[in-house]
Amino acid sequence: MFRFSTANMEGARGSDSGQGIAGGMIPGSGSPAFTLENLENAAIPVLIAAPHGGRAYPARIADAMRNPAIAQLRLEDRHVDRLALAVARQTGAASLIAHAPRAMLDLNRAPDDMDWSMVADAPADRPAHSSANRRARSGLGLIPRRVSGVGEIWRADLTSAEVAERIALIHEPYHRALARALDAIRRTWGVALLIDLHSMPPLAVSHPGQRPTEFVIGDRFGASCEDGVAGRARCSSWGAASEA
Repeated sequence: MFRFSTANMEGARGSDSGQGIAGGMIPGSGSPAFTLENLENAAIPVLIAAPHGGRAYPARIADAMRNPAIAQLRLEDRHVDRLALAVARQTGAASLIAHAPRAMLDLNRAPDDMDWSMVADAPADRPAHSSANRRARSGLGLIPRRVSGVGEIWRADLTSAEVAERIALIHEPYHRALARALDAIRRTWGVALLIDLHSMPPLAVSHPGQRPTEFVIGDRFGASCEDGVAGRARCSSWGAASEA
């Protein structure tokens, strides 16, 4: 049995065996930023996460977007939250599902991977973006600025207070919950596997008759996962391809 205290979860409510443990908070709505489910009763040492599955947009966020319908569609891994829950429940894995939308804050970015040129009152000595990561430079940093086919997302600049609030209420609680959940799994099983689920546009086939790719297994060229685990997944997945 996991020894995992809900007291360690900011804004936690509910029980792991029922509705799950809800944590963090979405600014502007008060809704939980994520839900952790089935950690105490997990049947396998796996945590399935959907960091880009959030679709709970506060009204003020949608109003601040130039073209909310298409920008939300491009930014979200739409319905991957439902897929993650279904897979977790069928396999007995634990799940960590984001409810905060990626437009507000990208949970797959470091907190300093920020394009500060989109912040009206950013400190003068603050670099425009993180020199260590190209994501902010491409418009898809901690808080996305632009997306392909849409251009600029926001009608106006953000404030430093808004950025700090989102980090404090969404990013930090999510990553604390993620770290503690993996630690709890390792303490019980001796090992833990994190599977981040995402979606992406269809990949074109190289030649007629080629089997289309349905699953892309990303392991950062072996940096985020042992080669044998990724290779086993590729061998057992119909229409699978590798990507960094």
